[in-house]
Amino acid sequence: MKIIRLSIKSQDTIPRAIRQAHKISLHTQELFPQMCLDDVAGCLPYNGQSKTLEDMNDAIRQGIFKSLRNYH
Repeated sequence: MKIIRLSIKSQDTIPRAIRQAHKISLHTQELFPQMCLDDVAGCLPYNGQSKTLEDMNDAIRQGIFKSLRNYH
């Protein structure tokens, strides 16, 4: 009997014989080409006043508090 094991990283280890019999490929494919931030920056334009670092930190803080309230 072939055994599928779970690694310490919670990943399945499928024996080679099973992979070959069922033609399972463990190679990953790139869904999107690699790009630099400069290539994609601005692809979702923002039509408002620029946010300050303080505004962004406040929004993050509010999101954390909201998620904690919904957690319990």
